Amino acid sequence: MNARAEFQRLHDRYKGDPEYIAYGMVSDVVDAICACQHALGLSNRQVAKRAGRKRKHYKRFLGCHEQVPFVELVRYAKAVGLTLQIDVDAVTPETPRQL
Repeated sequence: MNARAEFQRLHDRYKGDPEYIAYGMVSDVVDAICACQHALGLSNRQVAKRAGRKRKHYKRFLGCHEQVPFVELVRYAKAVGLTLQIDVDAVTPETPRQL
């Protein structure tokens, strides 16, 4: 099985799993933070300082996307000029949604 097929198999298996969904969402935010950091020409130390944190905390944040506190996402996003928004698709008994 090639890598693409294996990825698709795993994606299909876990796509409804809350941890998989959360990991993907956090990864997208971290990618955006890194892109803005790069575009602004900021070092890890500068981003950490703007966020009121130590560089080691920012490096740890960049290396681990599991169990990241939401406040850390907001803190580092703000440090590079991003604003996070959550868009909730409300589900009511009258409008059930298929997962």
